[in-house]
Amino acid sequence: MLFNNDFHRSFNDLSRLTLGEVSGPWFNSRRIADAPPRLNLYEDGDRFVLEAAVPGISPDSLNIKVEDNLLTIEGERSAPEGMDKVIQAERSFGSFARKIRLSGHVDRDAIQAEYENGILTVTLPKAEEAKPRQIEVKVK
Repeated sequence: MLFNNDFHRSFNDLSRLTLGEVSGPWFNSRRIADAPPRLNLYEDGDRFVLEAAVPGISPDSLNIKVEDNLLTIEGERSAPEGMDKVIQAERSFGSFARKIRLSGHVDRDAIQAEYENGILTVTLPKAEEAKPRQIEVKVK
């Protein structure tokens, strides 16, 4: 009976995971999760800056695009070899997509992306029409 209670407790703990499928002794799936990267998005003067934590992802597997005011980051984390019988899995693997609505128009031709130490930084300069404009007051 002890095994039965432990089994149910383990199964209940695993069933609370919301990131995707788990692979292990009782599961057949090789995909662990489709968790999007955590990110920071902030406005810095004449630009928006997005920083996304994407450790272990090859920059070649990242796809970044802007349509209208929607920034999309897609990629895939490959699971390391030898993960046939997972005992504990806290890192996610598989494909992901993250869409972020921008609050202003960006200059699509000037967007830049850099990858360093597992952090993807996307710099999105504001389009001229989105930048604040100073109006001069003329004295008569």
